[in-house]
Amino acid sequence: DPGRVTLYGVSAGGKSVGALMLSEQSKHLFSQAILSSGGVQAVRTPETASRLAGRFLTMLQLKDNWEILTIPSSLILKVQSVFTAGPGSTCLFGPVADGEVIPADWRDVIRSDRGWKGNTMIGNNLNELVFLKMGGELLRNAPMIAAQLLGDNGEYAEKAYHALTGGKLMLDEEREDAWVKVLSDCMYRTHGDRLGQILASRGAEVYTYSFDFPPAHHSQDAMTLHHGSKAPAIGEPRPAADKHALDRIMHEMRASYIAFIENGDPNNGQIPRWDPVEPGSYGRLHFDRETYFDKPTGCPSVTDFPDESIDLPG
Repeated sequence: DPGRVTLYGVSAGGKSVGALMLSEQSKHLFSQAILSSGGVQAVRTPETASRLAGRFLTMLQLKDNWEILTIPSSLILKVQSVFTAGPGSTCLFGPVADGEVIPADWRDVIRSDRGWKGNTMIGNNLNELVFLKMGGELLRNAPMIAAQLLGDNGEYAEKAYHALTGGKLMLDEEREDAWVKVLSDCMYRTHGDRLGQILASRGAEVYTYSFDFPPAHHSQDAMTLHHGSKAPAIGEPRPAADKHALDRIMHEMRASYIAFIENGDPNNGQIPRWDPVEPGSYGRLHFDRETYFDKPTGCPSVTDFPDESIDLPG
């Protein structure tokens, strides 16, 4: 049915779905959307895109930029591996608000009647960036990581971290967990919640969830949806109880996704009642050892950026 198309994307795919919501050329081609760890935070200004392109072309040492069309792909990939080294690599590339594919005033468009509107499901993982703890240097490197991931918005991450930890006696692991929460919110949850609020304020039904089953890392929701307990585990092998719980969550998530795609509403007989978010209220289904729904008022994220984008400094 061409009138009932649902787009589904995970991570970069979720951000791509968000970008398609902004385009005049695509917004009429789908009526529902599922975004896992995504929103509209990946859109770049032309200025940022130009700086990044210039940096990449300089590294290629071309006499003429058009030479990029004829040089060996192996050289492009070699330079790309250097260009994208470091924790900020996932934030270098993104769609550009060029005024043609994505309007320059896209922030206003998505909030107006000109913007895409449809039933939407938005999910995040509780500890999206828990991987950052695994290097053992998170406390020392966190400000640098925040700057690389968030560009000019890195200062908001540092303020949020100090608000969580300032003046408190905490173990290093607790401080690492605080950084994981802050950076996970900065990269994902804040933007998913903000997009949900924008769409809900315009009358769309928006259902949000959080995948909380430990370690709740980036894309663990999608891995569980598709593979259950057979998805690769991080760290120690899973005990039998965890495997049973993950397989239960897999069936719950599959039933919810299917119900949403078919009916625009994820409610089904396998989960608690799941209400859509309302402006100013952040109802959320939590997939965990026991799946539950809660409805906090006020944004549960620790950060509040001045806008949706993550632009990079020069």
